[in-house]
Amino acid sequence: MRKTRSMVLAAAASVATIGLTPMTASAGNHVGAGSAEAGYCAVHLDSGQIACAADAGQAAAQLPAQALLVAEGFDKTNFEGENYIGFYKEKECTPAYDNERDVNYESLGAMNNRISSIRTAHRCDVKLFNGENFTGASSVWIDEARNLANIGDGWSNRASSIRIS
Repeated sequence: MRKTRSMVLAAAASVATIGLTPMTASAGNHVGAGSAEAGYCAVHLDSGQIACAADAGQAAAQLPAQALLVAEGFDKTNFEGENYIGFYKEKECTPAYDNERDVNYESLGAMNNRISSIRTAHRCDVKLFNGENFTGASSVWIDEARNLANIGDGWSNRASSIRIS
């Protein structure tokens, strides 16, 4: 199945699943809530490393240099706001929705129910869930949304977990 870059694409299973409190299927690395207080956080999906700082660049600088930014969530529309979460990995996503990643993150921590706009890069898309651990209602696959209120029945300030494929 070939992936198109559409905000309204509904597709099959996903890959990397993310949030601020990392938890793999086999082990439970837990990061305290205080780590997200800086407002700008970067999550390395391959290692589970989380770095927060006074701005997005400082947070990303704490991750491995070769990490690619694959998705960004903002607490305001139009990719703005005082709070930000960036998701990084070592390789691009593939053109198909497949199991290229199997990372499970429990929730979005400080960004839980606060993402109002989101965009992706490196052939990745995101799917939002209104429950933790990918439960409850879910959005379509999203490439970019300046205002998540315009996606489906409204996803602004609603996502508690996200999948990246």
